[in-house]
Amino acid sequence: MNKSISLSKAATIAGIGLLVMTLTVPFAEFKIIPDLVNPNNALETASNITNNLFLFNVAIFLIFITIVADIVA
Repeated sequence: MNKSISLSKAATIAGIGLLVMTLTVPFAEFKIIPDLVNPNNALETASNITNNLFLFNVAIFLIFITIVADIVA
């Protein structure tokens, strides 16, 4: 049984994956994580993550979505 998809469907799926990555990476990597992480002070970073757990979870979720979209694309 040959279950292959057409080239146009494959291109559409890859394009959607790239679009998802384009939308999720900048928000997680350039907005949320720099606000939470201080590379010179581990205690401040831990405090920021503890005090903003929702944002930290959103960043982790966006990075996970990016990884899944990268695998699909």
